[in-house]
Amino acid sequence: MSESGTGKKARVPGIVVAGKTGTSQVVKMGEDRARANRGAQVMRDHAWFIAFAPFDAPEIAIACIVEHAGGGGGAIAAPVVQQVLAHYFGATRGRRAGPGSQCASTAD
Repeated sequence: MSESGTGKKARVPGIVVAGKTGTSQVVKMGEDRARANRGAQVMRDHAWFIAFAPFDAPEIAIACIVEHAGGGGGAIAAPVVQQVLAHYFGATRGRRAGPGSQCASTAD
Protein backbone atom coordinates (compact mmCIF):
# COMPACT_ATOMS: atom_id res chain seq x y z
CA MET A 1 0.00 0.00 0.00
CA SER A 2 1.20 3.47 -0.79
CA GLU A 3 0.49 6.53 1.31
CA SER A 4 1.99 8.83 -1.30
CA GLY A 5 1.12 7.24 -4.66
CA THR A 6 -0.50 9.11 -7.51
CA GLY A 7 -3.85 7.43 -6.73
CA LYS A 8 -4.07 8.73 -3.17
CA LYS A 9 -7.06 10.95 -4.02
CA ALA A 10 -9.17 7.79 -4.49
CA ARG A 11 -8.95 6.79 -0.82
CA VAL A 12 -12.12 5.72 0.98
CA PRO A 13 -12.10 5.46 4.81
CA GLY A 14 -11.82 1.85 5.99
CA ILE A 15 -11.39 0.42 2.47
CA VAL A 16 -8.08 -0.47 0.81
CA VAL A 17 -8.32 0.70 -2.81
CA ALA A 18 -5.99 -0.62 -5.53
CA GLY A 19 -5.57 1.52 -8.61
CA LYS A 20 -3.49 2.85 -11.47
CA THR A 21 -3.37 6.40 -12.77
CA GLY A 22 -2.52 7.51 -16.26
CA THR A 23 -2.49 10.20 -18.88
CA SER A 24 -3.24 9.74 -22.57
CA GLN A 25 -1.70 12.31 -24.88
CA VAL A 26 -3.89 13.89 -27.51
CA VAL A 27 -1.18 15.48 -29.66
CA LYS A 28 2.19 14.03 -30.65
CA MET A 29 5.30 14.87 -28.67
CA GLY A 30 7.21 17.93 -29.85
CA GLU A 31 6.77 21.66 -29.91
CA ASP A 32 2.95 21.50 -30.03
CA ARG A 33 2.97 19.04 -27.09
CA ALA A 34 4.74 21.53 -24.82
CA ARG A 35 1.81 23.93 -25.12
CA ALA A 36 -0.97 21.34 -25.34
CA ASN A 37 -2.27 21.45 -21.75
CA ARG A 38 -2.31 25.25 -21.73
CA GLY A 39 -3.94 25.69 -25.11
CA ALA A 40 -7.23 24.78 -26.70
CA GLN A 41 -9.25 22.24 -24.76
CA VAL A 42 -9.43 19.78 -27.70
CA MET A 43 -5.61 19.53 -27.62
CA ARG A 44 -5.35 18.73 -23.89
CA ASP A 45 -4.39 15.31 -22.52
CA HIS A 46 -6.95 12.81 -21.25
CA ALA A 47 -6.70 11.73 -17.59
CA TRP A 48 -7.62 8.22 -16.41
CA PHE A 49 -7.78 6.11 -13.29
CA ILE A 50 -8.75 2.46 -12.86
CA ALA A 51 -9.38 0.85 -9.50
CA PHE A 52 -10.88 -2.05 -7.58
CA ALA A 53 -11.80 -2.40 -3.94
CA PRO A 54 -11.44 -3.77 -1.40
CA PHE A 55 -7.93 -4.89 -2.33
CA ASP A 56 -8.09 -8.29 -0.60
CA ALA A 57 -11.65 -9.24 -1.65
CA PRO A 58 -12.76 -7.07 -4.62
CA GLU A 59 -16.44 -6.16 -4.86
CA ILE A 60 -16.25 -3.34 -7.40
CA ALA A 61 -14.05 -2.34 -10.32
CA ILE A 62 -14.19 1.04 -11.99
CA ALA A 63 -12.52 2.95 -14.81
CA CYS A 64 -12.73 6.70 -15.27
CA ILE A 65 -11.53 8.65 -18.30
CA VAL A 66 -11.80 12.44 -18.30
CA GLU A 67 -11.34 13.62 -21.87
CA HIS A 68 -9.27 16.73 -22.57
CA ALA A 69 -8.70 17.22 -18.84
CA GLY A 70 -5.28 18.82 -19.26
CA GLY A 71 -3.72 16.96 -16.35
CA GLY A 72 -2.86 13.60 -14.85
CA GLY A 73 -5.16 10.83 -13.73
CA GLY A 74 -4.20 11.13 -10.07
CA ALA A 75 -5.20 14.76 -9.87
CA ILE A 76 -8.30 14.69 -12.07
CA ALA A 77 -9.76 11.17 -12.51
CA ALA A 78 -8.92 9.63 -9.09
CA PRO A 79 -11.20 12.05 -7.18
CA VAL A 80 -14.10 11.04 -9.48
CA VAL A 81 -13.43 7.37 -8.69
CA GLN A 82 -13.24 8.22 -4.98
CA GLN A 83 -16.74 9.69 -5.11
CA VAL A 84 -18.15 6.60 -6.82
CA LEU A 85 -16.38 4.22 -4.40
CA ALA A 86 -17.45 6.26 -1.37
CA HIS A 87 -21.05 6.19 -2.57
CA TYR A 88 -20.89 2.44 -3.27
CA PHE A 89 -19.41 1.54 0.09
CA GLY A 90 -21.67 4.02 1.85
CA ALA A 91 -24.69 2.33 0.30
CA THR A 92 -23.50 -1.26 0.83
CA ARG A 93 -21.85 -0.88 4.23
CA GLY A 94 -23.41 2.20 5.79
CA ARG A 95 -20.13 4.13 5.66
CA ARG A 96 -19.80 7.85 5.22
CA ALA A 97 -18.17 9.24 2.08
CA GLY A 98 -14.90 11.13 2.28
CA PRO A 99 -11.15 10.92 1.75
CA GLY A 100 -8.68 9.40 4.17
CA SER A 101 -8.06 5.64 4.09
CA GLN A 102 -5.37 3.48 2.57
CA CYS A 103 -4.75 3.32 -1.15
CA ALA A 104 -2.56 0.95 -3.12
CA SER A 105 -1.35 2.64 -6.26
CA THR A 106 1.57 2.74 -8.66
CA ALA A 107 3.23 5.76 -10.20
CA ASP A 108 2.33 7.09 -13.65
